[in-house]
Amino acid sequence: MEDFIRMEERPIIVEGVELNKHKAIWNPETERTVSVVGSGYQLVQNADVFPQFEDAIRLSNLDTNGMERIVQTSHDGGRTVVSYDFPEHSISIGENDDVNLTLTVLNSYDTSWRFRVLGGAFRLLCANGMIVGDTFMEYSGKHTASLDTERAIRNL
Repeated sequence: MEDFIRMEERPIIVEGVELNKHKAIWNPETERTVSVVGSGYQLVQNADVFPQFEDAIRLSNLDTNGMERIVQTSHDGGRTVVSYDFPEHSISIGENDDVNLTLTVLNSYDTSWRFRVLGGAFRLLCANGMIVGDTFMEYSGKHTASLDTERAIRNL
């Protein structure tokens, strides 16, 4: 399992005054602020949610033989995409054209994305990352107190 950076919430202090309506999301490895968020922002740690998701995969009825896991991060760790490809669960969409079941989990610390889980059969369409396919399972939620990552894992 990849070691994910554990981000920190830090107060924002301007000229000795703490800004109570905002906080910083801090990357301790780069010693840089990833984003400034509102006080209602709920930090969802990759180090917590991805291992839980992988436990759910292991406990599911999915055939994990040959499963491939791809982790992509960007923006100083501010965005993370983890995709799981299941070659034992493929469908044919044309002559000699098979696509595999893929589960993708997205999380961001820089407020660019909601926490999101997608399940479906996808194909990379071109080098710029554009994909096509069918989604049969999706969960997304804003990083607020009502975000239920456990629900996303249960849906698996």
